[in-house]
Amino acid sequence: MPEPGIDDALLRVKQFLQENTPFLQGIICSYVVKMGLAHAEGVEAVASEILQDAVFEALAHAERLEAGIQPRAWFLGIAANIIKRKRVEAAKRQQREVWIVDAERDFFDQFAAYAEPGKKLEEDERVNEMLALVSKEDQEVLRLALLHELDMKTVARILHVTPGTARVRLHRAIHRLRIAWKAEGEKHV
Repeated sequence: MPEPGIDDALLRVKQFLQENTPFLQGIICSYVVKMGLAHAEGVEAVASEILQDAVFEALAHAERLEAGIQPRAWFLGIAANIIKRKRVEAAKRQQREVWIVDAERDFFDQFAAYAEPGKKLEEDERVNEMLALVSKEDQEVLRLALLHELDMKTVARILHVTPGTARVRLHRAIHRLRIAWKAEGEKHV
């Protein structure tokens, strides 16, 4: 059976959250903007996710809310820590994406060099032959990202997936195309 102090703290946290959720959502939205985690239409979604994570964490650790501490400051401290963790995750993800984009750009340069000079890549028969080595799904993501040079958010929107999923699909499509292209080249040797 839990200690009476823990039950009181949990009750206090629950009551605070019930009474202040819209207010907390607004504060977290401002934190998200200030910390650069999202802009424009993405702010509400990111703030909602952070609020949800903070509520879960606050309820899981309600016993840490001491009697003399204001729940608002305690809860916003939890939210701020979650935001800091998300910023670190985003920085690491961006660093990986830059490396992936650079690797993909090197491949695109090879891909473009394979095309006939003076022809648009999309119309080039040699490029179309190369793309025919992979599935229709791979062709689509390769065309969007490499031929049309669309950013991952736009590619994701067109494919009706998340940007992370679009990056993974592109990375895998490039990998499959490289393997197929190499195999095709070995046939002609």
